[in-house]
Amino acid sequence: MKFERQALPDVILVTPDRHGDGRGFFSETFRANTYEAAGIAGPFVQDNHAWSADAGILRGLHFQVPPKAQAKLIRCTRGAILDVAVDLRRSSPTFGQHVSAELSAENGQQLFVPEGFAHGYLTLTPDCVVVYKMTEYYAPETEGGLADAFLIGEDFIGGDPVALALGDNIFHGAGLGEQLQDINRGNQGATIFGYTVADPSSFGVVEQGPDGKAISIEEKPKNPKSNLAVTGLYFYDNQVVDIAKSVKPSKRGEIEITAVNNAYLQRGQLDLKVLPRGTAWLDAGTFDGLLQAAEYVHAVEKRTGTKIACPEEVAWHIGLIDGAQVRALATDHRNEYGDYLLRLVG
Repeated sequence: MKFERQALPDVILVTPDRHGDGRGFFSETFRANTYEAAGIAGPFVQDNHAWSADAGILRGLHFQVPPKAQAKLIRCTRGAILDVAVDLRRSSPTFGQHVSAELSAENGQQLFVPEGFAHGYLTLTPDCVVVYKMTEYYAPETEGGLADAFLIGEDFIGGDPVALALGDNIFHGAGLGEQLQDINRGNQGATIFGYTVADPSSFGVVEQGPDGKAISIEEKPKNPKSNLAVTGLYFYDNQVVDIAKSVKPSKRGEIEITAVNNAYLQRGQLDLKVLPRGTAWLDAGTFDGLLQAAEYVHAVEKRTGTKIACPEEVAWHIGLIDGAQVRALATDHRNEYGDYLLRLVG
């Protein structure tokens, strides 16, 4: 049995030996004393078994806080997954960093994720089966949600206002950058963004009053009160840290971002901005969503000859860098991207 410490050394990739012949193979996947000698200490008290029908299904990220923190030993017994671990230990030198490994029925590998790490995986094939051991029983009241970002990042936030953007959300539209800068400069209370969708029950849904202000927010309601979905972009003043600390876990055991937004709503401090037609909001959290986002970006860039989310261009337009710096940065890209930067500044 082979144990390999990953770039985050507390995460260990385990490759069990396989002994095969024409009939198949035999493999010892767990032996307590061997694992303990490799630095993987139990005891493991719960086994889980998960099946996913399709490729592109994302599960997680999940984590439990002390005193119910969990370590996990994960393997894929059918199909293949991309398994991910994120270090959420504030005192760790690798805080906020992540590692990933492809686990499959074919390679037989397992990933040990220690306490203090968030864990999740993406199915790479249909008909995936994942089994994993845990060192602590499932305790939904100790699980984390989106709003835990404010607790984890409390020291980083300090006394400043803060914005939270979901990593799989893409926004694009004329004047959107200027609008976000204005909100950031005058950020009082909370600002959320609504977007009209055909299937609002898949999202958090915000209801507007006659004056256009938000009057209610519900998380994935069966009978939505409007077609306005709450997007994955939020601006908050510094009250958000204390609000996140005071929010009680939902029935799912998570500190929901909807609960944070409702707290601001109850205080009369929630501002709703409805994104206009012509603004694109794309959720790239699935294979299909990622493909649709790529097709959108490709079509816009090819038709207009401009780039979407070019950081050098954005920095130049808002005065963070000058033309000479753009030219210097262009030399790092001896391709069409570098040519585009040079065309920007003439």
